Order: sequence, then C-alpha cells, then structure tokens
Amino acid sequence: MVKIGPRNPLNRRARIRTRIRISTAGEPIRMETVDLGPGGAQCLSPQSLPIGGSFPCRVWLGEGADDAWVEVVARVVRSEFRQDGFHIGLQFTGLNRAIRETLKKFLDRQERKVEEDPP
Repeated sequence: MVKIGPRNPLNRRARIRTRIRISTAGEPIRMETVDLGPGGAQCLSPQSLPIGGSFPCRVWLGEGADDAWVEVVARVVRSEFRQDGFHIGLQFTGLNRAIRETLKKFLDRQERKVEEDPP
C-alpha cells in the first residue's frame, strides 16, 4: 500500500481494488480501481471517457458490515489507452462531509487489514 501526499488528506491514495460504475447516456461503464483516495481514483476501464466530463458515479466500499455503494460525481482528469485497457483518472467533486468520512473509514479499514495480514 502506497500513500502519496500525507499532509493533504485529499491526496491520500491507497492501492485498493474495488468497483466503480459511471453513469453515461448509454449503458453504465463498469470499471475497477487501481488506487483510491477520498479525492478520486485511478481506474481501468473497457472504454475511454472524455477528459473534463463529469458523470454520476458509484463506488463500492465493500468488506464488512458497512458494505455500501457511495454515490459521487466524478470528473475525468485523465483518459489514456494502455495495453491493459483505458486508464481513467477521476476526481470526485462536490463531496459532502459524510461521504468523505465514509471514504476515509473505508481506506483506514483497508490499511489496517494490510498491516495485520502482510503479503
């Protein structure tokens, strides 16, 4: 687990695999995170998304009694094709305090889990 930007909690990132669904005009796009933080995520996607576009987004915060989909708005800040698919950078916008706290608690649980069960 790698953290970046420890001074700013919104820059905190953890290598966590979870599901994200982006709502578009067509079918929802199902993606998997490469890393996740309270301010956004990097995802693997089967298709590209326009940079600068904002979309309703659901993030799966699973594992445990608090399993839930969290709904946010995600702005696409990066979309590039690589061998394993499209790498999409998302910035979560308009987060309220409750959603930010839910994301933070999920990251804390995941980090404790890694510390307790090292590879």
